[in-house]
Amino acid sequence: MRIFVAIDLSNEIKDYLFNLQKEIGNQYAKIRWMGKSQLHLTLKFFVKFIFWMRIIESIFCTKLRIALVRNF
Repeated sequence: MRIFVAIDLSNEIKDYLFNLQKEIGNQYAKIRWMGKSQLHLTLKFFVKFIFWMRIIESIFCTKLRIALVRNF
């Protein structure tokens, strides 16, 4: 899960960036390009939130495994 604040781009800008991606390709570096519908301008990325969400997810999954083993 990624939490961030972003600005949606106009279709004109998305088209331009998408065509630019196709021109560049991944010949210069290993790049995994996003689809046109996912293009946006990220303003803030909440790294610490993700760190805590992963810890909570890990604890939840461990408890769920314990519950499944007990019920098995």
